[in-house]
Amino acid sequence: MRIKTMMLAAGLALAMPLAASANDDKAEDVAKALNLDSTRSQQVEEIMENYHDQHERLKEQKEEQLDAILTDDEMDRLKKMKKDRKHDKKYDKDR
Repeated sequence: MRIKTMMLAAGLALAMPLAASANDDKAEDVAKALNLDSTRSQQVEEIMENYHDQHERLKEQKEEQLDAILTDDEMDRLKKMKKDRKHDKKYDKDR
């Protein structure tokens, strides 16, 4: 399980800059759409960035806690269930 945790940490480290960039773009889009001045725009961006950071930390904590009690096979099945559910939701939206 340590290898899986290390792989997860490496994957998160690689994904963080991409996720942060996407989050910055969303905050900028919101600020532009609302026609905010620079001060308020910065405040909105900080709020959205803080939320994103907290969300990522919670996801990592959840993964670590589940990893501590589930076997590797159970973790793999759980991830597959989540992936399948996400795919089903996307499919439903496309209808």
